[in-house]
Amino acid sequence: MLSQLFMLCYFANEVSLRSAELSYSLYSSEWTRCSQTNRRMMLLMMAQFDVPIRIKTINRCYSFNLPAFTSVSTSNLKIKRTKHKYSQKLEIYLF
Repeated sequence: MLSQLFMLCYFANEVSLRSAELSYSLYSSEWTRCSQTNRRMMLLMMAQFDVPIRIKTINRCYSFNLPAFTSVSTSNLKIKRTKHKYSQKLEIYLF
């Protein structure tokens, strides 16, 4: 299950990184050779691409990315350690 979450977070992170480069790539093109209307359209596109694409959860406050995966995996590890620690104490008290 953790590997499936990693794949989702990794590719969502890649989409965010690539979409952040779109505005710069458009500016790096030879826009000076385009017509006036195309330059205006490119300017509008650059303004639209200024905000990177984020793949969000149902909650809309959180997005899938690598820091989110790191947070989930460390929380999962802490829960497993705590569960293991208390199960050992329970065995000691029962026997």
